[in-house]
Amino acid sequence: MFKVEGWNVNSNSIAKDASNNKQKKSKNNKKVHEQKQKEKFRNRVDNNSYDNVNRNEKEVTKALNNTIKEDKKVSKNSDSTAKKEKKLVQQSTAAIDIASTSNTKLTPLQQKLFNKLKGSRFRWINEQLYTNTSSTALDLITKQPELFDEYHKGFREQVTTWPINPLDIMIKNIKTRFQSRNLNAPGGLPAIDRTCVVADMGCGEAALSLEINQFYDQHKKKFEKQNKHLKVHSFDLAKHNDRITVADIKNVPMENEECCIVIFSLSLMGVNFLDFIKEAFRILKPNGELWIAEIKSRFKDQSLSEFIKIVEQLGFRHKLTKTLEEEGDDKEMFIRFEFFKPDERTVMEMKERQAKRTKFLDSDRNEDEDVEARREKQPESEWLLKPCIYKRR
Repeated sequence: MFKVEGWNVNSNSIAKDASNNKQKKSKNNKKVHEQKQKEKFRNRVDNNSYDNVNRNEKEVTKALNNTIKEDKKVSKNSDSTAKKEKKLVQQSTAAIDIASTSNTKLTPLQQKLFNKLKGSRFRWINEQLYTNTSSTALDLITKQPELFDEYHKGFREQVTTWPINPLDIMIKNIKTRFQSRNLNAPGGLPAIDRTCVVADMGCGEAALSLEINQFYDQHKKKFEKQNKHLKVHSFDLAKHNDRITVADIKNVPMENEECCIVIFSLSLMGVNFLDFIKEAFRILKPNGELWIAEIKSRFKDQSLSEFIKIVEQLGFRHKLTKTLEEEGDDKEMFIRFEFFKPDERTVMEMKERQAKRTKFLDSDRNEDEDVEARREKQPESEWLLKPCIYKRR
């Protein structure tokens, strides 16, 4: 009989040819390689099977990528609806939750996507707060309170890149003037019945209240002996902690002339921020003080005279304009103002002086346009203080 390689009459098996042997060897090598890869993943992740790691990584990457793509679509379309924006926020919340709660360690790519998504989310919330009215902002945060915490997480990261935080200067000024001077004395803080009442408008996480309370408690015996007291009211869109009262800062729960100092530290947000200044005038006592710190680049008139004029038209008188360069703001990012609310006697004297001056002016002289008339034509965010909008990357 002739012999055929691979056949054996005494066996039912078929010998595999040389090419099949090569395929088997290749598959074995592939399995060994995959096994090594699995071991790498197991070493990276505690108490997780490879299958779970693989699935979680894909889920995280997909969620982050999809949300970033959606953010780009919304940002390119200036006519994007609130419904689309709400969907984007919901998607970003879900994506961040997935990435945050996943048991996997994020890869460098995922971490990059995660950081980009958080930046986009902060930028979107910031834009809503600056380009809407304060009542719309309050409604947004009331319906989605998680946005407030998310915004202030991003804000804290921004502060770390600044040469100085203007709020720290205001805290320092309160401490210095309260400790070194008598209340209602020249150079001292204004007070009502031996108590300086401060309103921190748009307080964020109420850092000012925390610092001032700790300062007072530290020297409590001394201050009580001097019959000097400090009280801080903190107002913002959400109750981040027990120090905060939720309010639209154009209408805070305080009586007329109940306050001694009103502070706006980077909080003239929204298209109706002059309403906040009018509210400050209402709650301030005569000779009470208005403190404002803002980003200098926001001012349409970089000489700042227009802003001062408008605030004075709302009833205040200008005391101080100062950069924070000597405090460490070498880039001159911020500007600080102090105004005061004049008492009745001062107002009468100013009116008399104004009346004398007008006698010598031409009768057809164009008077400054009324503030409210200008606001009816255009919101103040278009002609006085620009919104602080972060560039999309």
